[in-house]
Amino acid sequence: MVERAMRERGWGYGRLGAYISDPPPGATYDATQMKRVCTGRVRSLDRELVRRLISVLDLDAADAWEAAGLWPDGFGADDYRDFVLAGGTSASALAVQDMGTKRNRYPRALRLVHAA
Repeated sequence: MVERAMRERGWGYGRLGAYISDPPPGATYDATQMKRVCTGRVRSLDRELVRRLISVLDLDAADAWEAAGLWPDGFGADDYRDFVLAGGTSASALAVQDMGTKRNRYPRALRLVHAA
């Protein structure tokens, strides 16, 4: 999902990192860090990073949040119940489905990178 959006814009990891970084002294992302995010070599994604990726790359918010295995701010217990009743599944269940019986060390990052 992320790499496809980068390719559509002709961006590399460094440019993406520059666009999603805060002005100093905020969070900054260089090309190496962005490559780790995009190749699934981070253990988890934080909400702010996902929020910035959605904004900068104009990703579908629902697909991106689901792929990251995170809920957006304001998503409460009632929303989760509605999600489950509608046939949704949990992030841990998705990780098990994705990896079969293997242990998935980076389930959230991999789903965000490889989601359709």
